[in-house]
Order: sequence, then structure tokens, then C-alpha cells
Amino acid sequence: MPKALDHDVEHILAANPEAEISFQTRLDDGSYKLDTMKLADVLKQLDAEEQAGKELLACAIGLEAAE
Repeated sequence: MPKALDHDVEHILAANPEAEISFQTRLDDGSYKLDTMKLADVLKQLDAEEQAGKELLACAIGLEAAE
């Protein structure tokens, strides 16, 4: 996450640790479902996905080097 954005998010969470974000999910029938998640949980999920991406990239680089 860019440092400026990271700084802003830290201020939001410090001011309101229970902050939530709303989003829509499109269902198979074409309708939408409105969901909410705590901002802190969204950030944890994004961090975990970023780490998994880095690990996959490292594996791909290792496999390419082994060929």
C-alpha cells in the first residue's frame, strides 16, 4: 500500500477502530448482495493476499531458474 494511503488508513482506524466498509457482490442470478466488513479485517485480508502473491512469485522464479 502506498505510504500516503497507509498513513491515512492508520488515522481512520485510530479515530474509529470499528470502521466498516460496504461492498456489493454480484450473485449468479444477476442480483446483488450488500455486505460489510470491518476495515481492519479487509486490510488483514489484503496483506495476506499480498504475502501469498509474493510467495507464488518466489516459487515461479525458483522453478524458472531450475529449468
